[in-house]
Amino acid sequence: MNGVAMKLLLKINEKLSEAAGFRERILSLERYFLLDTGVNRTLFHLSEGVVVEADINSHPADIIVTTTEEELIGIMEKKINPLESYSKGRIKIKSSFMDKLLFSELLT
Repeated sequence: MNGVAMKLLLKINEKLSEAAGFRERILSLERYFLLDTGVNRTLFHLSEGVVVEADINSHPADIIVTTTEEELIGIMEKKINPLESYSKGRIKIKSSFMDKLLFSELLT
């Protein structure tokens, strides 16, 4: 796993551990999401309120996020507005509407 994917994994799990109400809401969810930065592709698995890296070929992704490493870091560090990034096409999320909301909540 590359550095950006590791930062994302740590940020999401930190959010899940700190936001008890949020974690309880998603405890029963199971989702796979693929992060494609154009350089690296990493598959994550959300299950039982925890996110781990998964084998890239183990399961089809429910959520596919395509962006650059720089854009993702800027969003995670709150230097870039995620809604603006999404509306300008700098981050693309292919999923159901509810999964887009879930991912945006995990990311910010």
